[in-house]
This record gives sequence, structure tokens and C-alpha cells, in this order.
Amino acid sequence: MAVLRLLAYTCRALGAAAAESIEKARWASATARWAGRGAIALVLVTLGIGVLINHEAGPLLGETAPPESELSEEDLIAIEAKIAAAGGGDAFPTIAAGDSLSNGFDMPSGWVSLTFDDGPHPIWTPKILDELDRLDVKATFFVVGEQVDAYPHLAVDIVSRGHEIANHTYSHPQMGEIATRQIDLQLELTRLAVIDATGIDSRLYRPPYSGDASRLPPDEADAAARALDKGYVFVATNLAPPDFDPSITVDDIVSGAIPPVGSGGVITLHDGGGSDRSKTVAVLEPLVTQLRANDYRIGLVGEVVDSRLGLDSVRPASSSSTFQATTLSWLQSAASAVEFLAVWGSILFALLFVGRFAFLALVALRRRIKERNKPPLDDGYKPPVTVLVPAYNEAVGIAAAVQSIDATDWPDLEILVIDDGSTDGCADIAESLGLERVRVIRKPNGGKSTALNLGIREARHDIIVMVDGDTMVEPNTVPEIVKPLQDPNVGAVAGNPKIGNVTNFLARLQVSEYLMSSSLERRILAPAGMITTIPGAIGAWRRSALQEAGFVSVETLAEDTDLTVSIARGGWRIAYAGQARAWTEAPNTISSLFKQRTRWTFGTLQVLWKHRRALFDRGPGSQLGRVALPYMFVSGYLLAALAPLIDLVLLINVLLGNWRLAAAAWATIAVLATGAGIIATRLDGDEIKPALLVPVQQVAFRPLLHLVSLVAIRRAIFGQKQVWGVQQRSGGLSVRGAGDEPEQDLAPSAVAAA
Repeated sequence: MAVLRLLAYTCRALGAAAAESIEKARWASATARWAGRGAIALVLVTLGIGVLINHEAGPLLGETAPPESELSEEDLIAIEAKIAAAGGGDAFPTIAAGDSLSNGFDMPSGWVSLTFDDGPHPIWTPKILDELDRLDVKATFFVVGEQVDAYPHLAVDIVSRGHEIANHTYSHPQMGEIATRQIDLQLELTRLAVIDATGIDSRLYRPPYSGDASRLPPDEADAAARALDKGYVFVATNLAPPDFDPSITVDDIVSGAIPPVGSGGVITLHDGGGSDRSKTVAVLEPLVTQLRANDYRIGLVGEVVDSRLGLDSVRPASSSSTFQATTLSWLQSAASAVEFLAVWGSILFALLFVGRFAFLALVALRRRIKERNKPPLDDGYKPPVTVLVPAYNEAVGIAAAVQSIDATDWPDLEILVIDDGSTDGCADIAESLGLERVRVIRKPNGGKSTALNLGIREARHDIIVMVDGDTMVEPNTVPEIVKPLQDPNVGAVAGNPKIGNVTNFLARLQVSEYLMSSSLERRILAPAGMITTIPGAIGAWRRSALQEAGFVSVETLAEDTDLTVSIARGGWRIAYAGQARAWTEAPNTISSLFKQRTRWTFGTLQVLWKHRRALFDRGPGSQLGRVALPYMFVSGYLLAALAPLIDLVLLINVLLGNWRLAAAAWATIAVLATGAGIIATRLDGDEIKPALLVPVQQVAFRPLLHLVSLVAIRRAIFGQKQVWGVQQRSGGLSVRGAGDEPEQDLAPSAVAAA
């Protein structure tokens, strides 16, 4: 239920944010908004129709068996036998039109029409066309609409060589087993496919598996009558040797295709519907030779139909029909593109994330090789340290935060609480603690950056640790975060922030996220000089590095990232102290989380723009610009921009029946991410539970974070302001040790007592 609630909250946040985005966009008027929504809806509906037609033609068009291309020769023989055995209906003429199948005629004596079914086929149709040209014979090709869509150039080739093209349904179903509306679709889609490819509107129609009109079962006769009602001319056959039967010989085919003496006939052969039509090609010369020897005239079906019935059965398409055909073709092309993107997008989606983990793994391997012979850090390194605690209206948590820092066993520790114009008595609470190592500095409200800069100027020591006013540290946090600074090349150290108010499912998902982004990635990226953010909750800095960077900038909303990048560009190394843990309060509602992450993401985008010239830096720190900042942009913004498309791709795959591909892509990511999370918990000495939530995070939490990135990008593009915002503190913070048991609690009652 918690997952469902989170999904519901996320959807609500997505909707609210999207509405806010549209309402506030400078260019959006009410008319433009509704026009845009209508256009999007129209595109989605039309694409959906195209996808259904293009991919799901079988169910949509009433197909009750696999497509003919998937049937074996034995299957085709069995279907023909089944229909023949189901005879018992009335006998009908070979050709019929008008209001009844009985209203027709057989081919005149001495006249033979050569017809081909089930094409066009990319291999056999061209061979048959070449052979017909060589023999100077014209034929009628009853084409399948799906094949015309797949090979339109072959349909053009048929017509351009003087042959006749006709309708053999769209997906080759047994017409007697489908509904009337599906019969209409089969006919119309094929007609439009032929028009789009050739410009010819053919009204000649032959149903699949029809064979001899004298043995049409009642249901097939009813389907044929429906075609007459739609204005088609029914063309059956009275000469249909089974050229698709592997056991038949060329001589047998010739014998079965010669009309009885004194009659005419419609000969049916096959240029498609199977993998081997070599016998059909081979039979043409002896068959034509025999027919001519018997004085038969070989002509087109349409010639006979038009002369007997006064019709124009195969004619140029009208402008309205051409427009319909072109529109349908565009829809199907768009649907094909969607299907292509759906399949390859899923593969790309998996490869992107696999590549990300592979990249991190290579960096981790490099770290292991590089640090294998590196001497261990000296535990006896205990320089004087100043801890800065910037605070604005942190009355709920300031006492416990300061007390947790003061509990550090350190020989020379200075704690400065810089109150940035609080109105809730935050400074008074800090002063009332009466702690010897604590000094409170009050200043007018000017923002966190100005508070930190004042603290840096007031600090007595060169090693400066910064801790947020809503954060509690462990007794060994300061010793651990200072330790890497004994390397003179290290200018700053990132700590390991943890979430201490795990009060609901949203907080648990953030624990999982922190585990991956804060702990694991920083562990891996630090040795490669690729850490771009020292968290404001816990970080250590060398004063000289801060001075070279120009102290804490007020130009961006992500002052911690801005400062980290500035120091790294100066050639300083950024280290990571995984055991320097600090417990901070995370948002426990969707709205507060959205506001916090929007500020972070917008601020980081500002940092990327501010330091864009880092791409061209040379010398110490250049790896930050060449690798770290592009990685931050790709992982934080490019993937976020692609995420809706990726999710749509996965959804389309599911709707198209490719759910196995979608599931495989998602499972690949989930397994890799969960494995990485388990590694992170082992490195941090934490329980494994947060890592097991990674798959849920991918579904329920990731879309919200990607939306945040998109909102930040939009605001940056349109020049909209992003304010800092104030997070409401609940006071439900706990410092937790191994085993995830509370060690020290920060509750409102405890603060009041302090």
C-alpha cells in the first residue's frame, strides 16, 4: 500500500508540476495550451491507430490463425482441405458482381487468366515477373496488404510492367471466421495500401483459401457477399493446382492448370505465402507453352470483367482515396518508427545504465590499483579544527546538532554557530546550552553562503568543517573527515550524509537513494578526482583552498557544488571519508521533497553553466572538466530528459506484446542497481534493507527526480527564478549505528528539555 500511495503522490506531483509549468510558461496562452493539448492527443490517438494496424493487425482485423508467412506448407494444405471439406453450399460462377454471388459468369471459352496469390514476395515475385516478361504474358496479382506495405516497390513493379493488381485481404485470414467490420477493414486497408503504392484503385477481390467457387462453404459465401456489397468484384478460380505442395511436380501443376476442352478458366498460382516458390517459377514456361499450343488466349481478369459487366474495375485512384491512402501510410510509417524506437530504445535504455555501472566499475578498479601501495593515513593526525554551523530558523534541531558536535573528543575544537537572522530563537537556544567550545555569531539574514563566509573569516583554525544546522554527527565524524587532509594535495573532504528521520516510506526511498548517490558513487569517484559535490550536511575544507576559490559563492543555489568545483579546478584533490557519517533530516512529504530537489537541481545546472569553460581546462584539475562535469550533466540531466521517452518506450513495448523485452531491460537495471546498493551497504557497515528497495525506487521514486530535472531545465531556459525555500523541520531525527538502531534521538520534546 505504501508503494501505491507513493505512486499516487508522485502522479499528483507530476500533474501539479506539469500544470504549473504550462500555466507559467511565458509563451503559453489559453488558446495555445488547448491547441497544444489537442495536437498531442491527436498525435497519440493517430499513432495508436497506426501501431494497432501495423503491429497488431491480427487481433484488430479478426485473424484467428498465425499469419500466412508463419504457416508451413503442410498448414496451408490442411486449411485448404478443411475449407473444401466444409463445402455443401451453393455453386457460384467464377466471377461475380452486383448484389449476389449468383449474378456472374465463368470465363469465356478459349480465354485464360493467369493469377498469382499471396504476394508480393521479395524473392519470388521479381523472378515471376521476369519470367512473365520473357514469355510476353500479362497476369493478375492478388496481393496481401501487409506485403504491399512491406514491399511497395514490388507493387509498383507489378503495375509498371503492365500487369494487373488486385485485393487479397490485408492479413490473409479465413474470411468466413471473422466479423463483418473486420471483413470491411481487411478489404479497405488493402485497397488503400495498393493506392498508396501504385495510385491504382482495384476492385477485383479474391478471398484467401477460396479455391473453386463451386465449393464455397456458407460462411465463406457470406463473407464474399459482403465484399460485393462494398462494390468489389468477386474472382474465384476453377484451376488451382497446389503449387505450394512440396510433393507436387511441375508436370502435375501444368496438368492441373489446363482447362477442359471448350472452356476457359482462371488459373491460380502463388508468388508468396511460403519460403519456396521455385516450382511456380519453373512451371510458367511449360504452362504458357501448353496453353498457347491449345489456342488459349492469356489475358487479364479485368479485361474480361470490364467487357462483360461494363465496369472500370482497375482504375486510377480518386484524389480523396489517394489522400486516405497517404494518411494511412503516414500513420503506419510513424507506427513503424515507434515500434523501432520501442525495441531499440529499450536496448539503449539498458545499455546506458549498464554503461554507467561499467564506467563506475572501471573507475573503482583504477582506484584499487592506484591505492594498493599507498601508505595508510595516520590516526594520530589531530590538527586544530573549526566547525561551522550555519543556521536559519533551526530552533527544532540546533541544540541536538551542536551537542552532537561538542561530544567529539578532539584536543582543539572550535564550534561556531552562525545565526542568519533567525526569527525562532535559534541563536538563543544555542547560547543557552552553555558549552565552552561553542560561540554564537548573529548576523542579518543574507543566505547560507554569506553565513558560511562570515564563519570562515571568524574561524581561528585552518581546517574547517561545515555541518548543517539540522544535522547530527557521530563522535568519530570529525576525526574521520579531517584525516584525509593530512595529504597536502587534498583541499576538501566529502562526508557521508545519512537520513535520520526514517518515519515513512518516502524517507526509506531517500535512504536508498543516498546510499547509491552519496556513498557508493563518492567512494568510487573520489580517487579519480571526479567528486563534484561536498554535501552541505558534512564536509571538511582547507582554508587556503577556500581562499583560492574565492570562498562560498552567492551566484548559485548549489553553493556546496559550486565551491567543490571551484576548488577542484584549482588543482586541489577532493577526498571522501565514508566513515564520517552525519545524520540529516530529509523531506517527508512529496511537496517538500519536490521543492528541495528542484532547488538542488536548478543550482547544479547553474554550476554547470558557470563552470562551462572547465571543459577546456588543462593541467591539474582538468579531469574534472573533461570527465566529471560531463558525467554529472549526462547522469543528472540528459538521462532525466530522456527518462519520459524511455518510460514511454517500455510502456509501448508492453502494449505491443514485447513485455519480455521491457521486463528484461528493467530487470537488468534493477539487478545491477540492487547489487551496487548491497555493495554500498557492506562498505558503510549498514543493514542490507535499503539496497533491497532500489527496484522500487526505480519505479516509484525515479520519475519524480526526473521531473525535477525537467522543471529545473525549463526554468533555466525561460529565465524563471528559483527561490531557496525553507524546509519545515519535524524534529524526528536519530543518529543510528550499525544495525540501524537509534543511538541518539532528536525529538521535539528533547529539544524543549535542552
